[in-house]
Amino acid sequence: MAALPGALRTMHIENITSMPGATQEMTSISVGVALWSEAGGPMIAMGHTEPMGGLAAYSFFRVRYYLSVNEGDDATSFVSKALGRSADLSEPVSFDVRRDGLSLLESQRMIRRSYSGLSHHGIGGRAILIKVSRNGVAETVLRRWPDKIGNPIMPKIP
Repeated sequence: MAALPGALRTMHIENITSMPGATQEMTSISVGVALWSEAGGPMIAMGHTEPMGGLAAYSFFRVRYYLSVNEGDDATSFVSKALGRSADLSEPVSFDVRRDGLSLLESQRMIRRSYSGLSHHGIGGRAILIKVSRNGVAETVLRRWPDKIGNPIMPKIP
């Protein structure tokens, strides 16, 4: 968690330099991080590149849950549509990370966001499951999308 503000700052700078005409004032990024520990259970933290709710830019804060959804949807209806069933996001046992997590990412990949006149898709490249345990860190690539680094993300919309 201590390294996340620095990573967010680096991502922000890289996004500004890759978007023609973008400036720091026009371009903002929000990042959600989901964690789970045996001691603390599930935790989701959000960070933003601009000051938010009394917090400094690039700081992270704990939230109950955060989910990017289509305009007009609430998180519950978005999840139900994406998974094809009801799911309680506050109950980790009911959520299969590989199957359900990938379904949510695929649905969120189709969402086009606009910020200060700039419009883009924000989920692309790879979906990676990272497991951190007492025995180490393991990564599994769940999906590779055909996006190219430096080019806009262009999902095939059904």
